[in-house]
Amino acid sequence: MGRPGRPPRTGWPVSSGVGLIARREFVERGRSRVFIGVLIGSMVLILGGMFALSLLGRAVPPPSVTVAGGAPDLAAEVQSVADELGVDIVVVSSGSVEQARQAVASGMLDAALVNGDTILAVGAPSSSVEAVLRGAATASARVEVAQGLGLSPEAVDTVIVPVDIVVTDLSASGPANDLEVARGLAAFMSVVILFILVMAFGQFVGSAVVEEKQSRVAELVLAKVSTASMLVGKVLGVGGLGLVQLIVLGLTYMFGLWAFGADSRGLDLFRLGLGSLAWMALWFVIGYVMYSFVFATMGATVSRLEDLQSLTYVPSVLLLPAYAIAAASLAGAPAPLLAPMSMIPIWSPLLMPFRIVTGDAVWWEVAVALLGSAAFIALLVWFGARVYRGAALRMGGRVSLREAYRAG
Repeated sequence: MGRPGRPPRTGWPVSSGVGLIARREFVERGRSRVFIGVLIGSMVLILGGMFALSLLGRAVPPPSVTVAGGAPDLAAEVQSVADELGVDIVVVSSGSVEQARQAVASGMLDAALVNGDTILAVGAPSSSVEAVLRGAATASARVEVAQGLGLSPEAVDTVIVPVDIVVTDLSASGPANDLEVARGLAAFMSVVILFILVMAFGQFVGSAVVEEKQSRVAELVLAKVSTASMLVGKVLGVGGLGLVQLIVLGLTYMFGLWAFGADSRGLDLFRLGLGSLAWMALWFVIGYVMYSFVFATMGATVSRLEDLQSLTYVPSVLLLPAYAIAAASLAGAPAPLLAPMSMIPIWSPLLMPFRIVTGDAVWWEVAVALLGSAAFIALLVWFGARVYRGAALRMGGRVSLREAYRAG
């Protein structure tokens, strides 16, 4: 042990004390009433929200379809097949094939059966609508062949007529299909969720730093481990707790999807694919680690929790430009800065998953963002450790970052 008053070590590499500090943070924060209350409240909100959306989903009007350019009885066959299958559907009269195409492309109708062998839809039609239209096309073809052969109405069902149905996607000439809409909404939701969680868990890390300064525990801990180890341990401990919370909330979401998913209006994010979800999770971890070090560094410069609250605007100010440009891009406004901003480390955790999910990012841009974020996190650890060394043992008023850095 060094002489009294000797400044704590900042040493690199990070020492083995990281595990001890991380475990302590995980246990102490995990059994607090605040954490347990927030976790239970979040689970209730998720299930309640999914249930509410499922009720709205049941109130959505039945799909509407039209028939054009086929046999005269084709519309009647569509309604007949829908009744047999128990599918609630509305058959709308339409003039020409072109009018039917425009009605579907504009979103006025969900699908159209044209010329007896082509289904028009924006994106992929729902399985029930497609089954009805395929069945109607086959039934109409059977009737036409039977009439040509002079068969009785009772013999129509014995006729086997292979009907090759083509499904044409009108997405290029109409609004985005359901999956594209889901991708855009999920991408923006990843921005919102990351913004909220970074602020919440970052404040946990900053509060832990301030509390240890107030209780003088920091002096004892820093006598045994380096400042870098202490900061990394705190971030990993609270981050592990955040990971547990995300797993619990994820399981809650999956339960809600199982219970209410049939009518939850596109809440099934698994339609995006496991690859997109994995990228969203990775960038959440990167964003959490990055801004947790920001909060920890700020927490080292104050001695009271009240003073820390006044500094929380700093991460918000850093993140707001990314939040704003993601919202503008989702709304369809031109966003020429989206690509370059997504490769700047302070905004990459929010904007890069947004671009990955929407399919806008290319591989080298993702690589640049990952390497830049890793380098920036290493810089934050070094800078935070030096600030912590210069300010951790100073009580009283707030210490400026410049003063703490010089003292460190």
